[in-house]
Amino acid sequence: MLLTIKNHSFELIASNDIVTPRFWQKELIRLVRRRLILNSKHRDLLIHAGPGAGKTLGALLAFKTMQREGLLNRFIVFCHRNSILHQWKESAKILELSLEVIEEYEELEEPVGKSDSLLITYQGAAKNENSISLLIKKWADGGLLAIADEVHHLGVSPDQDEGPAWGRAFSSLTDNFTLRLGLTGTPFRADNLAFCAARKIRIEENGSIVEQISPDLIVEPRELIAAGDVRPIEFHFQDGWVEHSKSGQPDRDCSQLSIEERESWRSRNLRRAIRLSDTNSIALNLLVRARQKLEKVRLEHQNAAGLVIARDILHAKSIASFLEENGDTVQLVHSQDKESAENLASFEEA
Repeated sequence: MLLTIKNHSFELIASNDIVTPRFWQKELIRLVRRRLILNSKHRDLLIHAGPGAGKTLGALLAFKTMQREGLLNRFIVFCHRNSILHQWKESAKILELSLEVIEEYEELEEPVGKSDSLLITYQGAAKNENSISLLIKKWADGGLLAIADEVHHLGVSPDQDEGPAWGRAFSSLTDNFTLRLGLTGTPFRADNLAFCAARKIRIEENGSIVEQISPDLIVEPRELIAAGDVRPIEFHFQDGWVEHSKSGQPDRDCSQLSIEERESWRSRNLRRAIRLSDTNSIALNLLVRARQKLEKVRLEHQNAAGLVIARDILHAKSIASFLEENGDTVQLVHSQDKESAENLASFEEA
């Protein structure tokens, strides 16, 4: 493997493959370098980028570059579930980075420390906080980077010292780290809690001053598409009427999805709209039209495929059953599937 650094640009050559940072990954490397060189008091960096942007490889490239420049020595990657660990491990191999993996169900009886870097789930970190803390204390040479994948899972509440277990454990373990890098596709939480590795700014909203999480770097999908890094995805708005009635009662109420203002009815409408058991459901009609569209596309592109995103695992299984009954070959991928990362990679490369 040949590694070259010229004018702070980064190029990695492995075998016959060349891994060159994307435009935003180069900006991330520059951003990390500035924070480290200036020794800024702001040691939290938040990157907002959607699926396919290359957040995993970008974070690892940033560490690898800073390690070569002597600004960082070791790092720990925190993930929200086991299946994501394997994606990080495979990406680390590309850059010849050694990661000691600790899965969430593992319970350590003694301090870890076979490797210079760790890869661990949030649950695993909370369960083994004492053991990991002892290891970090041994890393006395500093230059530590914490990477929090899908960092919005690390909610922190200023009114609760204990707070959510994952956020509390992450904050405690990384308190003395040189830099904390948060990665997310959704820089907010439904409960409006702040989260680790993110800074907040004060803004005026409806005449009041409120705090809002502010990413340090935002990667727009249109920029990735323009650069040829990801393929465009089309979203066609679907609307319709949902009818509600109670068994044994003659009264019925109809509500349109797009203009419903009642919160409870809006959520009920959405649940009803994606159900496949109702022959008039919007989701069922949408799937039928999507299959017809796909058949036309395959006349010119034989390998064309479709991606359906479901509400949860049960909903995904019902969609898979419907498609299979109509003669489609379906690959079901979900968080409890150990081969999910490999299946997604296979779909991407097809």
